[in-house]
Amino acid sequence: MILKHSKTKYLSLEARTARKGWIFISPVLAGILLLFLPMVYLSFTYIFYNIKPGLPAPVFTFTGFENLQTALFEDQFFVKNLITAIGGLLPDILMIIFFSLFVATILSGNIKGKGAFRMIMMIPVILATGVIERAEIGNLMSNAMMSQTAVDTGAALKGTSGLLSYDSVASLFLNAGVSINLADYVVSAVNDIYGIITRSGVQMLIFLAGLQSISAEVYEAAIVEGATAWERFWKITIPMVSPIIIVNIIYTIVDSFTRENNPVMQQITNKNIGVTQSLGVASAMSWVYFMIIAVILAAVFLIFGGIARSQNRSTGKYRY
Repeated sequence: MILKHSKTKYLSLEARTARKGWIFISPVLAGILLLFLPMVYLSFTYIFYNIKPGLPAPVFTFTGFENLQTALFEDQFFVKNLITAIGGLLPDILMIIFFSLFVATILSGNIKGKGAFRMIMMIPVILATGVIERAEIGNLMSNAMMSQTAVDTGAALKGTSGLLSYDSVASLFLNAGVSINLADYVVSAVNDIYGIITRSGVQMLIFLAGLQSISAEVYEAAIVEGATAWERFWKITIPMVSPIIIVNIIYTIVDSFTRENNPVMQQITNKNIGVTQSLGVASAMSWVYFMIIAVILAAVFLIFGGIARSQNRSTGKYRY
């Protein structure tokens, strides 16, 4: 007698884990499909229409690419704001990534009260969100430190109301034979320390997670071989967290481009409200802005991803 074994009805561990993952993210997927994507589609169609309020519904008049032309060639502020936002991106990335990696490296060591220090570093991040951030806009100190306009015009650098005097640093750098541009960068970084801290909390936590995933045996072997702390940092820490650096750079770019005090975001918001309301022009500005951000993110990913992959091939130890 031959026994026929039916196929098992049980799923493998991998299949069960995948199914639970899909169930877990299903509310987010539903929100994207039902709420987000329809709004994205409407925003894209608004580019080609002149929209005027009316009853019982707004009046749509097809205008082709007129809204794009208005945004790029006729509006006197949009291109300037784009240049301002993009020009301030590199200093933001350098300051935030350096500060968050520096603090995360310290907190990953064997120090007492690491949990309290992490909580303290996250307090400015919490204060810089939602209602508290909007209430803080009226604060003179935060306005002076976080004003993008003041930084762009040089008022925040050359004034004497900041934490660091521009004239004293400039004279010090000139006597040392260092470029005056570096003095501008140092003074802006010090005077914007409040903004740097509030924008570095998430990156710091991501760096902490990456640093804690590095095996202690790697550092112990390096110490036995006589490597200094500086050598361990550049030969072990930086290569091992290079994928995390890419993640934080991308996060910082997106966060910088979408903050409420970003001049482009402010202009797009103003185009959607008030007497100057123009939904078609605002949609055109939004999509131009989105495409520029997408190009910058793709370039960053390709450049830094290629560097990380070349490092992995050369060492044969790390995988990106």
